[in-house]
Amino acid sequence: SVDLAGFGATANCFESAPAPAPSNTTSVERSPKGFDSNNNSTDFVAGTPTPKNSVIDLTPPVIASMSPADDATGLLTSFTATINFSENILKGAGTIVLKKVSDGSTVKTIDVSTPAITVSGSTVSFDINSLAFNTAYYFEISSGAFVDANDNTFAGLSGTADWNFSTAATPPAVTLG
Repeated sequence: SVDLAGFGATANCFESAPAPAPSNTTSVERSPKGFDSNNNSTDFVAGTPTPKNSVIDLTPPVIASMSPADDATGLLTSFTATINFSENILKGAGTIVLKKVSDGSTVKTIDVSTPAITVSGSTVSFDINSLAFNTAYYFEISSGAFVDANDNTFAGLSGTADWNFSTAATPPAVTLG
């Protein structure tokens, strides 16, 4: 099939309506990237040029590994949680929420824009402290909480099955003396 992309007031070949016209200081690009509703006036926006030397990446970041691992048991009540993504990521907008499996109650909510969330390359880390012993928990992460360099958004995690764990039944033994 042919994707017609006409722009400006004098366009005579376009889908539904012409896209905005570019100028000496603006360019026209699809928004969102890769989307085509067959209406040039809504599929394209004019803005500041953002040239790139490569093909646009349309693949969103996905989780490669997590610590603690999904379904981990016997965890201490304080630890640093980490998420390793498939590619380098940046903070987006959203939250990481820790909930109890037993009743879905929220134990902790962390806004990803705060310093409590550390991003380094493809790794996200954050501290979890003072959990109860012998308790099952799970994390939920909002869609868009993390993005890649091309603004592809992480889909997020929700529900008890994606990233859950349980703490140790009793405190670890301590030897004095």
